[in-house]
Amino acid sequence: MSATSHAGLASIRVVSVADVAAGGDSVIDDAYLRWRAAGELTEPVLAADGHVAWRWTRDVDAPDGEAWATVVGDDAIVVAGLIERLGTMTTFSGVTVRSGVAAGLPEGLRPQDAVPWCSWTIDPAVAGGWAADVDVRELDRSDPRIDALLDHSPSAYVRSDDLTVTHWVGIEEGGQLLAVGAGHPEPSGALHLVSICTAPERRGQRLADRIVRALVRLAALDRAPAVYLEMYAGNEAARRVYRRVGFAEHPTYVSGALLVAAG
Repeated sequence: MSATSHAGLASIRVVSVADVAAGGDSVIDDAYLRWRAAGELTEPVLAADGHVAWRWTRDVDAPDGEAWATVVGDDAIVVAGLIERLGTMTTFSGVTVRSGVAAGLPEGLRPQDAVPWCSWTIDPAVAGGWAADVDVRELDRSDPRIDALLDHSPSAYVRSDDLTVTHWVGIEEGGQLLAVGAGHPEPSGALHLVSICTAPERRGQRLADRIVRALVRLAALDRAPAVYLEMYAGNEAARRVYRRVGFAEHPTYVSGALLVAAG
């Protein structure tokens, strides 16, 4: 155990998944925990001083289905203590923490080759003041043009065969699909936007703005409590899209493998 984490260990306690999901022990203003992770937590879950830690196995966060330790909170000492305690209870080979915390962690607990990412949210109720965009249409998931267009985006990990997707929308012209996007509901009820992509030759024309707005309108019709998305923090083009539409940006996280797997 590293000396830096001792101060964080005394207050660590095991909490129930139900309590965290309901906001009882969570940093509830954290969009990632509230809208995405809370509905899929599995035991054990640890809490200490306004921080929450758990073992995350969703394959879009950890390659090939590996399990990673994830901690919400900003105190590096507490975060280190939670990761260490979690390592005595289960196994994981990587970690996800807020970007401002990573440098303060002991080397053995620090994510290697860390990739920064951030989450964004918007209240679907804002769509009540938006006019319908008649050129953005719902697509059939069997449309072969969807995956052909998504081939231009390395971050579009959700493809047309993903049955969790409830909405595919697109803009087409002369039979060509120019822009596409999708949404699937999280256990929290939030609509999670994924695979927003524009044909390379039509980028810069704000087609992605229109795709995103259409998905927010659909979320409002579905009575989703929020619209949620994640993006690589360095994607400035995407950041401009979401800011124009009215999304709020939340804290940046980093994810990466450990030098040696814990547990």
